[in-house]
Amino acid sequence: MTAAPSDAGIAPHSLLADLLKGHLDWNAWRDFPRPSRAEEELGDRLVAEAEEFFAQRVDPTELDDTRVLPDGLLDELQQRGYLRLVVPPELGGLGLAPYTAFRVIAQACAHSVPVGQIVAIQNGVGAAAMLPALPPAPCGSSSAGGSPPAPSRGSATPTARGRTTPARHSPPPRSTAAICCAVKSSSPATVPSPT
Repeated sequence: MTAAPSDAGIAPHSLLADLLKGHLDWNAWRDFPRPSRAEEELGDRLVAEAEEFFAQRVDPTELDDTRVLPDGLLDELQQRGYLRLVVPPELGGLGLAPYTAFRVIAQACAHSVPVGQIVAIQNGVGAAAMLPALPPAPCGSSSAGGSPPAPSRGSATPTARGRTTPARHSPPPRSTAAICCAVKSSSPATVPSPT
């Protein structure tokens, strides 16, 4: 026998409470925020630009077959602001409202899921979302946490007993700056194969 979810601690008229009860109170959710006319027009323009850009730069079938991103695509995504859709303009982003950013991300995903995931992650839970909270750390310097940069592939790594052993692989980057540097320096960019 399974217990029904408890309503304890859940505010009335929250989406979570309604979902747990199995009934949405449509009257409470009817007034979903709508973008302004200017934001709607900006979104229409950006979606059209994204559709044209991705059609010219990404062959989705080839990307799926080879799992290799087109040369320079990551740099172009960065230059065009696709990796900073919601980041405020004072931090170098486009400063889009979440709904407008989602429309651009949806267009990228409609053309190519791997490229759309790159755009989505960078605008949701990826490095762009953390930039305002991190101190500056240019490529080649120490990471934000104060740790030295990760050793490069094949470099000697000291062991606990003071000996050095050849590194079999590089540990993951420890900061956003290191991640950005790693992404920028990797060539050609590859999309991991599904496991």
